[in-house]
Amino acid sequence: MRWVLTGAAFWVLAALVELYFQWRLLSPPWVEYAGEPIVAAVLGLYAVAGAFVAAAAIFLGLSSRFLWWAALFPPLYLALTGPLLAQGPHLSFRGAMAVGLGIGGAAVASRMLDRRLPSALVWLPLLIVPLPLLLGASSSQGLGGDNDVSRAAHPNLILVTIDTLRPDHLGLGGYERGTSPGLDSLASEGIVFRQAYASMPATAPSMATIMTGLYPSGHGVRRNGWSLTKEVPTLAYHLRHARYATGAAVSVAHLSSAYGWGGGFDWFHDQGTLDRLFPYSGLRLLRILNRFAPLSYACRAATSVDRAVSWLDGVADEPFFLWLHLWDPHYPYAPPETTTARRRGIQSPLRSSGFSYEQISRWVDGYDGEVSYADWELGRLWSWLRARDLADRTVLAVISDHGESIGERSYRGHSILLYEEQISVLFLIVSSLHPEARGMVITKPVSLVDLAPTLFDLLDLPRFDGEMDGVSLMPIIEGDETHDRALFAETDMWGFRGAAVRLGPWKLIERRAVNHHHHGFSSPAEARALVLGSELYDLRNDPGETHNLSDAQPEMAATLQRLLRAHQQESPRAFSSTQLTPAMVRQLRSLGYLE
Repeated sequence: MRWVLTGAAFWVLAALVELYFQWRLLSPPWVEYAGEPIVAAVLGLYAVAGAFVAAAAIFLGLSSRFLWWAALFPPLYLALTGPLLAQGPHLSFRGAMAVGLGIGGAAVASRMLDRRLPSALVWLPLLIVPLPLLLGASSSQGLGGDNDVSRAAHPNLILVTIDTLRPDHLGLGGYERGTSPGLDSLASEGIVFRQAYASMPATAPSMATIMTGLYPSGHGVRRNGWSLTKEVPTLAYHLRHARYATGAAVSVAHLSSAYGWGGGFDWFHDQGTLDRLFPYSGLRLLRILNRFAPLSYACRAATSVDRAVSWLDGVADEPFFLWLHLWDPHYPYAPPETTTARRRGIQSPLRSSGFSYEQISRWVDGYDGEVSYADWELGRLWSWLRARDLADRTVLAVISDHGESIGERSYRGHSILLYEEQISVLFLIVSSLHPEARGMVITKPVSLVDLAPTLFDLLDLPRFDGEMDGVSLMPIIEGDETHDRALFAETDMWGFRGAAVRLGPWKLIERRAVNHHHHGFSSPAEARALVLGSELYDLRNDPGETHNLSDAQPEMAATLQRLLRAHQQESPRAFSSTQLTPAMVRQLRSLGYLE
């Protein structure tokens, strides 16, 4: 019975220690996550394991030798999980593996010598649980091979991606609550693309598009928790090949190196990865569960900015590429108490919302507070660059991965709908190499798929081997006339599937699957109100997408449907007006559909 109690107590205490450190990493309030499936699964894992040890001893009458190994199993499991990681052992795991193997080796040697283990050694594995935190949470994921591109005087590149940021909640997007003085100041120095779109309203697919210049059909990441494969070249791979120092600090779990995001980076700091910091959860279990119920374990912006600045301080004398991903202002909207935005009420009435004004007002206040907090923290990074005289030789791109519904169409959240509030994104580039573009606002519709080719041109570097779906926006920046081109977006999350195409002022949304039980709506009736089919909107005259013109404009709807079908069938590459027939171009222009 002593061994039974020892084994069960070990598992319970390990669970408590693990969950304590997990929740310390979360953006507060952590109680918002208490009912999440992954948290429940982790608790259940320990409960089942402890119950199994007790049941095996009581009902099966197993020998004390079995119980001895059962109690010793956690450190041995820890020692064996490192080699199972997809990207190889992390730095913190190597130390934990060494301790685990040491305990296991000592136990086996002691048993072989027929000596009893000191009782204190049974509890020693508890020290392993927080050990990865003590050894450091950073991991280095680099490329092998030669760097045969000479280190020329290329400008530095900083890519800041902000999760869930709606551009219409920023001053540079016309918002009047004072949420973004830092970004507004940067916009006055750079180029703002006022109508920019995500390829999917979910973090991992959209970030893969940003990093590769490919639509989801090209890079293969269609949901959070799906891995980015090494076969797809990214900005980090290409810039490291060009002999840039490459580093990243990301704030959310499903952009961790465990999912392939560390490829190409000399230094990669991911935050909140359950399998790395808390190995008893197991990488394979996390991946399976995350497919069905992804949970955004994340840290605050201040932590990621601090780590990014620390890394920059060591590479400031050489060309560098930094990717900084901030999780704020993702739900739950809980800004630090010291962060406030000027409260002026909801700026504009929401369209057909089933939520109460009080609910929406509380969400908007929290969301705007987190936007203000992220803006403040990024201001520290800008100040550091200026203090080190790096701003003038650094290209800075600030991008959001997708937007957020905050009550529009009776929904709160993202990932499932293709309306403007979920797929419109911030797209801001600041470069002293083009002073003539200072303060430029471009209203031509663009996509995040265009970011990578544009950055290559700004850095004066050759493109990836092979094609990208996006096109460089430099001709637009330099004032060349360019025709409207078709831009695409899609969704494939939570039981919703659909696609959208934007051509000039026209936008077609095609809904193909609906989950009427999705919990993000104000009521089940609102979810059931979504029907399959197509919707056509004239964003020039109806920016709120309130009037479906599919019946009134059948020719335009049919044209966009053909473009959508062609994109999905041939998809890999983007479509421009040159891929429309000349007759179609003339007809659309005569009707005012194309500029």
